[in-house]
Amino acid sequence: MKLKLIQKKFTFLQNKYEILEGNQLLFKANSILFTWPKKIEVKSSEGKNLIRISKNLSLSSSYEIQFSSGAKYDIKAQSWVRDYFLLRIPEGELKVYHQRGLRLIILLNEEQVAEITKNSMSFFGGDEFEILANSDFSKELLVALCLVWEMNDFDGNFSIKISEEDFENEVFLEFTYVGFEPTQVKIKPKETSQTIKLQLNPDIALEGEVVIVRTNIFQRFLNLFRSKENKRY
Repeated sequence: MKLKLIQKKFTFLQNKYEILEGNQLLFKANSILFTWPKKIEVKSSEGKNLIRISKNLSLSSSYEIQFSSGAKYDIKAQSWVRDYFLLRIPEGELKVYHQRGLRLIILLNEEQVAEITKNSMSFFGGDEFEILANSDFSKELLVALCLVWEMNDFDGNFSIKISEEDFENEVFLEFTYVGFEPTQVKIKPKETSQTIKLQLNPDIALEGEVVIVRTNIFQRFLNLFRSKENKRY
């Protein structure tokens, strides 16, 4: 079985997706407006609701996959060292491993049943995924796993909207992180994708010793009766 998932980016406030088998449209999907955490709905080509994928509020990456049949599964990250997700379905234990490069390997009861490859990435177009799987494996579940990858984005990929008018001047992205100096990266005009390698330098201004002094309750009480200039801390 060979499927293709194509992301249609930059639609109004939404990401939209088309899932094809050959040239035939099987499913359509879109992110649900004004929801947090993010949710995606998958529908048949005729518009019938099939799947809803929701990101759970948790410290680790965790998603809920709910089918129109009523079946509901949780897929959860199992390791921070190696990208590894676990999903239990009636047929057994489904493991999803992120391989080097833009590829996922899917195992059912320790036997490989599918792989998903991200073939292209684009600032202005959208991502494209190729799904290869055993013919008897659920197409709906494969699409759900592919969209979980898109929502979680193992690879740190992101997309932004930049109008053509902005490129009349130089365009920069600024990356900031607590404890490090801000870093700016110039965006190349007329390129739909760009790989950015960052090296953040520690912020020297934050180095040193921080001393926190707490006043006692008696001092706080007396401060109520002192002028602003005479308050003691």
